[in-house]
Amino acid sequence: MATNWIPYDGSDEQIAEIQQSNGFVIRREGRLDSPILKSGHDGLYNGAERFYLSDEITHYLICNPHPLADMISRQAYTGQPVWIKVKHYAEHPVVMSTKPNWNIPNAEYSFTPFDSNSPEFDGIKNGAAMPNPNPFKYVEK
Repeated sequence: MATNWIPYDGSDEQIAEIQQSNGFVIRREGRLDSPILKSGHDGLYNGAERFYLSDEITHYLICNPHPLADMISRQAYTGQPVWIKVKHYAEHPVVMSTKPNWNIPNAEYSFTPFDSNSPEFDGIKNGAAMPNPNPFKYVEK
């Protein structure tokens, strides 16, 4: 699904699209865009979208979040290390990074090591705030 600003006309179809979305942003003439709003949250429910989406609205944007949006947000706010498993890399199939590339095809991402028997997992099992150094740690250049 492409993410594009759609001119708002207040039609029943647009209201239904907004109500069924995972979130949306509205644009009003001469004002900043709204934060991400969700139907059923932020006071928008049971038809209240019609009241909130007044004539001042010029466009709306249906959110199309990245599948890892929550993980990306958490990592960005905390700097927490992320383990990345890439099956087709034989030499280093797992790397740890504090600046992960979130767009590696067919990669798996985790906040904990994939193998609970690995040395870097020992620090987590013993209550350490950060895992022990990973021999496959990715170093950004």
